[in-house]
Amino acid sequence: MKTSIIAFLSCITFSLFGQKVHFGIEGGFNAVKSAFSSEPAFEDFTFSYKKSFIIGIPLEINISQYFNLHSGLYYSHLGTHGRKEANNNLYVNGVEDRIDKKIYSIILPINYKVNIPVKSIELFAGFGAQLQYNISGCRTTYLYFNNRSISDREIKIHAKDMAQFAMGMDLFLGLETKFGVFGKLFYSHGLTVVDIRENHNEKQQQLGMTAGFMF
Repeated sequence: MKTSIIAFLSCITFSLFGQKVHFGIEGGFNAVKSAFSSEPAFEDFTFSYKKSFIIGIPLEINISQYFNLHSGLYYSHLGTHGRKEANNNLYVNGVEDRIDKKIYSIILPINYKVNIPVKSIELFAGFGAQLQYNISGCRTTYLYFNNRSISDREIKIHAKDMAQFAMGMDLFLGLETKFGVFGKLFYSHGLTVVDIRENHNEKQQQLGMTAGFMF
């Protein structure tokens, strides 16, 4: 069994050395929005994009001009921002009217990427899957008092309330110069829930823009 594992890892290693493997650095901004599937607990809430950041180490394996594998390891603050809609423009004192949540996550993309040379630059686009490991998080609730929202408390999100692993779908496009500098726009759509409590069927969507350098 041990010999088989060593042989398997050796095959992978030699396969990678047979291709062009590039690492880099990448960082930028993203905006995250939560979507709930008709959950009664949030039917009066409107959710908007929450601003955050993403940093990481991209990895690219060039198999051919039109077939490349894009992966890497990224760190990001995900989360959500929601506000309760008032009935007849009236809020009730002491009632929760706003939610602010952060989830600290490590992201592993596994994407197909195509490169299209155009003069001195290279356009690229791709799609694939995104695996997400949620490390921890916190949730701040706000109560309405006398025409303003007041922070009630910050609660650590326990592992039993948060999905440790989540999965999504990636779409991205961008351009890269001959010096290795690149810019990218991306969209990620959550396929699995991140909050596993009852009546909290929450999936997340991300929009982002990053820049980086490939070695």
